[in-house]
Amino acid sequence: MSIHSSPLSPSMCSFDYPLANPVRKIVTNSRLVGVQKKVSKLTKRPTQPESISTIQIMQNLIKEHEARVQEHEARVQEHEARMQKLMDDHEQFLRDFRPPPRKVKESLNTNAELDQQAVVEKETDNISSFTNSIIQENIAKPSWWETALKIIHTLISDLFSFVRLK
Repeated sequence: MSIHSSPLSPSMCSFDYPLANPVRKIVTNSRLVGVQKKVSKLTKRPTQPESISTIQIMQNLIKEHEARVQEHEARVQEHEARMQKLMDDHEQFLRDFRPPPRKVKESLNTNAELDQQAVVEKETDNISSFTNSIIQENIAKPSWWETALKIIHTLISDLFSFVRLK
């Protein structure tokens, strides 16, 4: 027989430890207070959502949308203001640090353009004279086929003349 099952020995459960009555009441009451708080929270929450008409829902959604649109417009205006400030700062920077335009520079540019035109005209003259010389060479020279035929004709005639001599 085990100790726990004997009728003479008390069971060794934690509930069986003798507590003084006032302490037991405090523990029980504190447990009940926690449970009562949970129950009161659950009873205060509505189990069903409040009944709101569809018109009120639409009005609430429209208000939220208008608020978001206004926030977005405010951000866009802020962004545009920042960009305008950057552009103004950049223009001021260019005014402060860009050298003033010079008339000499402009005249140099026009001279450079005239020089460029002269070079182009000179190059086109060279190209036209070059193409003319190629055309004249092609007219003066026979083609490779004609040259090959002349060589073959010469070889055959020389061969026949050699055979005739013997």
